[in-house]
Amino acid sequence: MEATINELKFSSSERSKIVELIQPNEEEDYHEPTKEQLIAEIKGAVREVNLAKAGKIKLKTADEFLNEL
Repeated sequence: MEATINELKFSSSERSKIVELIQPNEEEDYHEPTKEQLIAEIKGAVREVNLAKAGKIKLKTADEFLNEL
């Protein structure tokens, strides 16, 4: 059974709290990275791959990466 928040029995203060939790926080708004930021991130990733190829650092496996999430 699907129900909207207005159909459920919540007080107005509870409803307000739920809406606050659901709506994105202004601080967490997504901002497109600039071209300079993208270039810097790509250069950093290339440096990291080159270090791994040279055996100077060890990269995480896909499982290790996913376990962090």
